[in-house]
Amino acid sequence: ATLTFARVRNAKRVLDLEDVEMEDRYFVVGPSGLDHILNTTQATSSDYAAVKALVRGDIDTWLGFKWIVSNQLSSTGTITSCFAMQRYGICLSFGSEPIVRTDERTDLSYSWQVYYELNIGAVRLEEARVVQMDVTSE
Repeated sequence: ATLTFARVRNAKRVLDLEDVEMEDRYFVVGPSGLDHILNTTQATSSDYAAVKALVRGDIDTWLGFKWIVSNQLSSTGTITSCFAMQRYGICLSFGSEPIVRTDERTDLSYSWQVYYELNIGAVRLEEARVVQMDVTSE
């Protein structure tokens, strides 16, 4: 299924039923999911929303969610996973200390090269604060 007004409203309802805080809610979606939302009247019409989504071609805040567009979401074929979350539902973790090196490159006229390596990941901290849904990218 595509990302629709009803599916976003359902994600909001699921979070509301779990008594998840209203502030700091985010909806992470791929570019095609955002395109589907921009095709709905409830997201773009000034009759429904004070945000004029079609002026800039994106949505900042809608239905209580701050919208984030990402190309890093997991997908299989035409199915992309997007999710609604509250800030404390996902935790960022550092796998190790950053590795930083600065070296002089003799092969490039002694210019300096900076190397930085960071091993990080994110996990669900509380299941009730994250709602995942799969949408087609057609």
